[in-house]
Amino acid sequence: MGVALLQTLYGDINVGNPDIVATFNSGFSAWHLGPEAPPEDEYDFQSVVLHELGHGLNFLQLARVDDGDPLTGVECTGTANLGCLDVLGDSAWADYGLMELEFIDGDDVQLHDTSFYADPSLLLGDAFRGAEGGVFFDGPTATAKNGGNPPKMYSPSNFVRGSSLSHLDEATFNGTPNALMTPGISLGEMARTPGSVGCALLADIGWVVDQIACDNPPLPMELSTFEALVAGGSVHLEWETASESANAGFDVQMEMDDQPGNWQTLGFVDGHCTTSVPHSYSFRADDLEPGTKRFRLRQIDFDGTAVASRTVELSLAPVTAYHLNAPWPNPASTSASLSVAVQQSQDITVAVFDVTGRRVQVLYEGPLDANDNRELAVDATVLPAGMYVVHVTGERFRASTPLVLIPR
Repeated sequence: MGVALLQTLYGDINVGNPDIVATFNSGFSAWHLGPEAPPEDEYDFQSVVLHELGHGLNFLQLARVDDGDPLTGVECTGTANLGCLDVLGDSAWADYGLMELEFIDGDDVQLHDTSFYADPSLLLGDAFRGAEGGVFFDGPTATAKNGGNPPKMYSPSNFVRGSSLSHLDEATFNGTPNALMTPGISLGEMARTPGSVGCALLADIGWVVDQIACDNPPLPMELSTFEALVAGGSVHLEWETASESANAGFDVQMEMDDQPGNWQTLGFVDGHCTTSVPHSYSFRADDLEPGTKRFRLRQIDFDGTAVASRTVELSLAPVTAYHLNAPWPNPASTSASLSVAVQQSQDITVAVFDVTGRRVQVLYEGPLDANDNRELAVDATVLPAGMYVVHVTGERFRASTPLVLIPR
């Protein structure tokens, strides 16, 4: 148990023997063995193997709660509900990278602080079962990667040796990028990366970890391109995937001004589930304040797992006397949207004209407040295919932009 980490910390002490031994049932009929996402009636074999390898890398603990049953073997002293960390008293393990060396309770008290938690004791047994506000891993790297909060460990009221405290908390981390080392896996669930918190925890117990790779795991879809384009006061985001696996879709997110790391979701774009065919996507962000903007995609699996893409950045200039956002999409078949804004409040008219100069549709007519980015739509279903011009007439300006309508 934990030989792989011992070898890393102290050299080759296990000559001729495997560092990790894991056994899996080849006769189990519900394994999903393919590289794609598992169906709803199968368990993802890759996820299960990676989970068990995580335990082999010492994502585990040796603390225990005595069940008081002599038939199962003495776990502490034979007294029911005693909790013990007595393995720490063995000098041979003094520098061993045990997770429980970093365990704290809900009041930030270290569980191996014998001045508070006698070892063994009923109080320690209660703490191991979450009675003191839960059990948390207080390693500095894992805490930093969990937003400055020690990650919560799985500590159910019924202590299960080999499961309790040897996993991240199910309720907290299931369905997140850190779900790999939670205690259970469901039919159709897929967790094939350890996540930034899982990797950081391994680093805290002694492993050398590529944290950058852990913070940026491969997406369950291949993102070919991701671009941001300025269109007046709006931003067009365009991206393309080469392939997708169980992709429910994308949260389109923008980092809040003056709040680094605080990402606001602007909208959601449906994905194409599992496909090896390239697909193109787009999203338009309107009503944005001038300044530097950063965007990213938060790709979401059908099991709720989410992974952020790389970011794209651009600058938006302030609106001048007026701003006319070109119709989009263009060409259009059923509808096209555009927006207009003015620096000073005034009456404006926005209308569509055909090539003969005849006004065929009025989009807006009336007062427009300063810096009100007014969203408008051209109803292409009532117009024949052809070339058109959208004219905007204000008290202090005139502007126009072309529009092409194609057959439906």
